[in-house]
Amino acid sequence: MATCHADTMTMSSSNPRNQKCPNGCEESPDLYQFASIPDGAELAGQYTCMIDHLNTPYKITWTGSANYPDISQLPAEPNYDLKEVDLGEVMGRIWSVSTLVAFDSDAVVRCSHTGPYPIVKLAHTAGETRRRIEHEYRMIQEMRRTSSVLPIPRISDLPLSDDHRIFGYEMEHLTRLDLDERPERVSDIRKAAHQSHEAGFSHGDVSFSNVMKNKDGAILGE
Repeated sequence: MATCHADTMTMSSSNPRNQKCPNGCEESPDLYQFASIPDGAELAGQYTCMIDHLNTPYKITWTGSANYPDISQLPAEPNYDLKEVDLGEVMGRIWSVSTLVAFDSDAVVRCSHTGPYPIVKLAHTAGETRRRIEHEYRMIQEMRRTSSVLPIPRISDLPLSDDHRIFGYEMEHLTRLDLDERPERVSDIRKAAHQSHEAGFSHGDVSFSNVMKNKDGAILGE
């Protein structure tokens, strides 16, 4: 969502338990769900990634393949190291009241279920991802100042931050195009890309995987 690099978001079906969401979130299953892509751990041959369980972040570390491990038996699986992650007071509070929606190499996308900007995009824990998310936020703001009609999501004027720096931002609710909807929206996608190019901005990877629509059906770049 509003991501200005080529990574494709991985979607999740998680939702907070007993929470009715106006954006269509369903009740959360009591399952562990991936919340980041696998990355190398400190020791050779080990890999790690973030996991969400009932709106609580964990880090799982395993040995062997760089592919996602089988987490269907957690927390009973003895061959994995599973630890709760301390995100700090501010980000931790956001995680605890929001639903996992999607993730990519830099951030996790969650739904807070309330307000005009229910979707929150939060950087992963590494410092470099925070810098990229901060850059992304400021670029969207610059695009909005350039033109009010550019095909970008509406975002809050107040970024999410803590004592360190900006770690995320809030945006309007967006949805992906249905498969049967895609052919009839090709011209709209081309028009949206042309608008951005005319204003001096280039997405670099316009595809169905990173094109969204808002509640009014308008095409927006992810």
